Amino acid sequence: MDGHARMSSHDIQLSPPPTRSRVVTVTPTPEIIPRCPATVALQQFSGSIDARNIADAAAALDAVLAQVPGSAIIDMTTVDFVNVSGVALLARFCEDAKRAGIVVTCAVNRCVSRAVALCASAIPTDQLSCAALLEALDVDAAVR
Repeated sequence: MDGHARMSSHDIQLSPPPTRSRVVTVTPTPEIIPRCPATVALQQFSGSIDARNIADAAAALDAVLAQVPGSAIIDMTTVDFVNVSGVALLARFCEDAKRAGIVVTCAVNRCVSRAVALCASAIPTDQLSCAALLEALDVDAAVR
């Protein structure tokens, strides 16, 4: 990812969140689901994604890219807050995944969907492209 050193899944150390609302919780390593002929990586997030824990979220997404699965599901259905840095991280991940040939689906709730829509409309595309992220969004996943 742009500006982030690649980290192995063994480098990700997550401590239990002191309060659910201020710390993002991620699965320590993406779960790989075998499918013929490709694999699917599942990365789950919960809680908040903001400046306090953006490094943990970036490490988790770097781990997905490092595995180069055929497709990836980013489950953000239980994220209760994401700030602009979290949206930017997710947008860059989707762009990097697209370049690597990884098909991404971001399962999000309405809270995350609104944050993405706001950032996509407010940030000029020469500074941040949300095109791949907007293609990957699956808002209905949260209400199924």
